[in-house]
Amino acid sequence: MGSGYLSFWPQAAVLAFVEGDPVGDTKYIYSRVLPTNGFTEVVYQFEVFEKIINTDASTITVTPEISNDGINWQTQTGDASTAVSWASSYPTKEVKKVSTIAAFMRFRIALFDGDTDTPVGGTIQIVGTGRT
Repeated sequence: MGSGYLSFWPQAAVLAFVEGDPVGDTKYIYSRVLPTNGFTEVVYQFEVFEKIINTDASTITVTPEISNDGINWQTQTGDASTAVSWASSYPTKEVKKVSTIAAFMRFRIALFDGDTDTPVGGTIQIVGTGRT
């Protein structure tokens, strides 16, 4: 049994101006694409060190996406991390396992605001271990 370290998003800020009025909006930012062929599962850790969120209707959610060609991506919604909200305490981390694997993996980082026009973001890290 082998493993490999995967650094999808090193500890760094992620930030977008999100228009919350009138019904909310989401901006998407994507992590780097890493090869995951040969792995049978990937265990990832999503950490938030500090928030840059101005309303209690704002969240950060990360969702793994897989692809066999690097062009067509399938979102793995069942393996998404719990959204980090304005009311969360920091630092915080969550660990999840992704069992559906393809040649490549990346993460969709969703920055949501459902209240007012505001910057949404934080200092985050997404790292993983691929297991064979």
